[in-house]
Amino acid sequence: MRNKAFLFGPFIGSLSWEMYRFAPYAIFLKKQEPRTKLIVMTRPERFDLYGQHADILVPLRLKGEESYRQEGFSLEDFSLDTYELIKSSFFNQYKQKFSIKNMFCPNIREFMFKIKWQFPRDKMNYDFKPRQTNKELIEKIDKQPTFVDFSWVKQPNDRNLLLNYLSKFSFVSSTDIQKISFGENASLLGCVIEVIKRSKVAIGNLNSPISHLSILLGTKLVSIDDRMSDDDVHLLNPLKTEVVRYNNVLERLKSVR
Repeated sequence: MRNKAFLFGPFIGSLSWEMYRFAPYAIFLKKQEPRTKLIVMTRPERFDLYGQHADILVPLRLKGEESYRQEGFSLEDFSLDTYELIKSSFFNQYKQKFSIKNMFCPNIREFMFKIKWQFPRDKMNYDFKPRQTNKELIEKIDKQPTFVDFSWVKQPNDRNLLLNYLSKFSFVSSTDIQKISFGENASLLGCVIEVIKRSKVAIGNLNSPISHLSILLGTKLVSIDDRMSDDDVHLLNPLKTEVVRYNNVLERLKSVR
């Protein structure tokens, strides 16, 4: 008798939408039915959103992806025929070996890729557990109580200003983690998740998907210069994680140089 399986993917959309509206549903279903195999097709750099919950991780590699803009559940102007071909190939790859209980993939037809809640909003579980290699790599970094996300800072001068401003703290930054040699069984995302889990506070920006991980993991977030409305912040914070916001920080730092 063949094992039952859930297929999730292919997921071609944005990182933020995957971590808020797709991967958590996969985790929810896996926790509900732990004997059902979870098979996920997504970009390799996002494997650790599913991590130890997944039984099989299938790499999605899109030719010429750099020419498309990620938007919602899709890529702007991405061929629907190509998407359907990838879906069919994914299903056919596993239909003989497993009894496919259900296949979950976003509907990207016409305007549907912009519909946020294609999957049940009340069935999202944000218990991200990266593959074990990520934890082993992070153990080699000095343990610090603070994580700093610099991914949202576009100008080198602005990053230097923030570095000087934060120099009184001991922290691990996204820049530090990027220097790690991840190999095939770890990722930047997985290592960031592991660092945030052991941090007392994260410092970043609410416009950054990396900073969103802090909210979803329940680690207090200090957000710098995010320019978001309170309603926007509320929608990004399903677990009601503590968020402290400081605006005009870079502007003030520049004025005292």
